[in-house]
Amino acid sequence: MTAHKYYKRGLVTAEQFDGTNVMADKYGLGPSLEHPESSMWWAINTLEGQLTVKPGDWIATGVNGEHWPIADDIFRKTYAELPVIPQAVGEYIEWAKDNELSLAESMRWHMMPDWALDNSDAFALAWLLGEWEVEK
Repeated sequence: MTAHKYYKRGLVTAEQFDGTNVMADKYGLGPSLEHPESSMWWAINTLEGQLTVKPGDWIATGVNGEHWPIADDIFRKTYAELPVIPQAVGEYIEWAKDNELSLAESMRWHMMPDWALDNSDAFALAWLLGEWEVEK
């Protein structure tokens, strides 16, 4: 049997924990039972039980509203921000997909926004993911 490489599908919403009581309250964090002597460690209840969180870790939010911690180094190796594209480019992607154009066809189409030609990597990533942030 041969091992294969896989990529993660789907989006995750996450926020980097800053160690404040405001964020601890927001995510229902309590004192860590593993590190009771330290105010730098917090505990979060997850589906797998209680896990520790420290400032700099990320708190991810699942589809059912559950939260779980991700260490900063793991988060940065595993996740990347969505591409940031202008609203008009997002509308073009939606139009092209609604009209069943392929990625290659959409990049050759005469209505292709100049921005997308100059930023083809961000355009292609937004197309493939079907998700993006709108440029402000």
